Amino acid sequence: MDTEKAKVILTVLKEGSFSAAAKTLGYTTSGISRSVASLEEEAGIRLLVRGKNGVYATKEAELLLPVMRTLVYQENLYREQISQLHGLEIGTVTIGISYAAYFKIVAQKIRRFVEKYPGIRVRTMQGTSTELLHALDQREVDFAVMTYRESDYHFHELCQDPMVACIPANHPAADDEVFPLSFYGKEPVIAAFPDRETDHRRAIEQAGIPYNVQYTTTDIFAAYCMVEAGLGIALFNHLEVGSWRGNVKILPTDPPINLRIGITYPDPEEMTIAARKFLEDWMREPTDIDSHQRWRYSMR
Repeated sequence: MDTEKAKVILTVLKEGSFSAAAKTLGYTTSGISRSVASLEEEAGIRLLVRGKNGVYATKEAELLLPVMRTLVYQENLYREQISQLHGLEIGTVTIGISYAAYFKIVAQKIRRFVEKYPGIRVRTMQGTSTELLHALDQREVDFAVMTYRESDYHFHELCQDPMVACIPANHPAADDEVFPLSFYGKEPVIAAFPDRETDHRRAIEQAGIPYNVQYTTTDIFAAYCMVEAGLGIALFNHLEVGSWRGNVKILPTDPPINLRIGITYPDPEEMTIAARKFLEDWMREPTDIDSHQRWRYSMR
């Protein structure tokens, strides 16, 4: 298989259209079409289908995508190794980020890194911790800032963060010291990202509580505002909402839930040179999240 054609397929699926993939790769749209057609002819199967909402992979192509990603990743690794032998520093680093609170820290890390290695491109991908673990498996990210998940990857802890109950300021339990998790099975619950495996969803499921979800949203701040309006209660990471000053009472949960947040990464020898250097620089200068501004939006 031609690695460049595999890269075209992956880019079309990522961007959602032939024209967008052409812009990303510096091709013409017709060139993208020819490349896809050539690979489909070589494979003897249909790989891509155009739908109303964009381009998607056929069932047969889904089986081949992991192999394509591995081929593209290995080619990038090969090119970086050759470049290093010639005394050049090139490559791409893709960082997964689960917490918006870490955006400022990551941006500062990127700035220092590209000043040192101007030939290296750095990208970021946002998602839940479970989604980023899958992205690591698919080699879509080199490492990720996320909540700890059981896996074969290494984990470097950056901080521990408690989950907290967010309840209206006039709630009967507002003056209590803790908020029982069992209430999430009794009172109206506001859930952010209800269809995704988030930390709050995992916590409720692990506690064996029937989650009484009445309102849903795809924005943490929107959920917070719904709590403030008295529509229900919510469960969040303290990292997300601890600094917000709305008419909402934030309480520790009973039982307490503490999350380990850190960097999840593969064996260094399996990483590209650029990603390994970025991670080494980060580990050399650890950063405490509490010394930085906490930001509003998060995909947790």
